[in-house]
Parts: sequence; structure tokens; C-alpha cells
Amino acid sequence: AMKCFFKRPPETQKALGTALAAGIADFHQDVHDRALFYYRVLQYDVHVAERVVSPPKQAVSVFADTQSSEIKDRIFDEFNSLSVIYQKPSYMFTDKEHRGPFEFSDELGNISITPEASSDIVPAQQY
Repeated sequence: AMKCFFKRPPETQKALGTALAAGIADFHQDVHDRALFYYRVLQYDVHVAERVVSPPKQAVSVFADTQSSEIKDRIFDEFNSLSVIYQKPSYMFTDKEHRGPFEFSDELGNISITPEASSDIVPAQQY
């Protein structure tokens, strides 16, 4: 109903209102939350809602087959991070000051501890 609303607003406004009301009244938490989210984003701005619901499609520029296995392994090691979304190891899209104690050089596999981070390490942790 949301995508139809952006194509033909006057014709689908009533149907969208009914669908959102039913979704908000639904006892399934996921359905309720999704309907409430759509309702709130529509209240905020219709153009923002359209960008959220129907974002412009981006062309695929890098296929998994063309990535080196080392980069895939690094991304898999950082699985619970933005590395999966960006399809890059975290050192490629984070600033140096936000990388933490481990700084990755441009060569894969080289990990060094920055001097300022090594001062935070307790002597027992250095081994």
C-alpha cells in the first residue's frame, strides 16, 4: 500500500490509512512496529517516507566473485559490523582516530598496535 501511495496518492490514501490502522492494531509486535514506523515517517515528511520505502536502486559494481579471498575473510571476521554492508574491511571506511587499538595497514594481514593505544595496555596484557 505504501509504494502504491507514492505512485497514486489520491486514489490510495484511504486504503493506506486502513492498512496502517489495521497494522497498528495488530497483535504481532513486528507488524505493529512496522505500521507505526510507516505512520510516523509519513507524518514527518512524505518525501522522506518515499526515500525510505522506495530508495533509488544502485547498480552492482563489485561482485563477490571478483573480491579476493583475503578481503572476504576479513569481512567475515568483522561479520557483526558495517563491514558486511559496505563490503569492505572496517579499516577502509573508518577514520584512524576511530579504529581503536588495532590499526590495519594497507596490506592485508598486517596488524599493528598504535603507540598511543599501547600505553593503555596493562603490562600483563602485552603477552
